[in-house]
Amino acid sequence: MLGTNDLTRKFSLNPTEIALGVGALLFTIKSLVPPWTNAPKLLLICPAPAISSGWQAPLFDGADGKARQMAPLYKWQADRYGAAFFDAGTVVKVSPLDGVTIREPGASRGPSGDRSTACGRRRSVTVRRRCRRRNARPPPKRALLLFDRVRRGAA
Repeated sequence: MLGTNDLTRKFSLNPTEIALGVGALLFTIKSLVPPWTNAPKLLLICPAPAISSGWQAPLFDGADGKARQMAPLYKWQADRYGAAFFDAGTVVKVSPLDGVTIREPGASRGPSGDRSTACGRRRSVTVRRRCRRRNARPPPKRALLLFDRVRRGAA
């Protein structure tokens, strides 16, 4: 969602700067609409608060506090440019595996409640098939097994 990557240490932006950047996008969209057409209805969605957790924790170091401040600032920009506003953080949470991916409660579990069906061997086979279709080199089996172990919480 817009603004999540801006929370990384790489950009060193504060929440106000991120919200102003989103406001600039809303302004650009509104200014590019020809006067003889109807203006599009805009919906600004504030991302679920990112956490510095999992394998991306070094990238999102300090994002926890900044992410919590973004919803009111996004609302301010939505009101300023006449867009509807929705705070995704009221409905979904982020995964502790990486700190930014949206997940539903219990989404990492399979139909029977165990973790093996959701993240086990089946995922590796799917990744390999997609790579074959694109004529891309599939990742090595060792990397896929490590990926599956991390997803299951075993590593």
